[in-house]
Amino acid sequence: SDLGSSQKTGARRAKFVLESLEDLRGSLKDLGSGLVVRRGSPRQVLADICEELGDDVAIISSEAACSEEQKDEAAVSEIAPLTKVWDGTLYHRDDLAYIPFKDQFTAWRTSVEKGDTPVRADCFARPRDL
Repeated sequence: SDLGSSQKTGARRAKFVLESLEDLRGSLKDLGSGLVVRRGSPRQVLADICEELGDDVAIISSEAACSEEQKDEAAVSEIAPLTKVWDGTLYHRDDLAYIPFKDQFTAWRTSVEKGDTPVRADCFARPRDL
């Protein structure tokens, strides 16, 4: 992280992430696919991958949530076309715009649930749709 001097990941969390990646790699291999894991800044890692793959590259990302992610997003968008997808909630944000948020999340959530707010079948874009 460029922000502050504290670690973002402790030893236990790092171990969990590494074990999860190994499990995911095995599951993808069983399906005839694979997993590439690289270290470095998003801009440099994706620049290297784009160079290896050639011109036909698309980068798909969830929307940045904080200033550090927004900075990375801006840098990455200079490398290849960047498509942002909504993945923040079960409900699509456009379907929630009409429900005012007051002071408490629970009251807001209840109004969403009682309002028969639809859960879109296509809320999350699939790679083949992008």
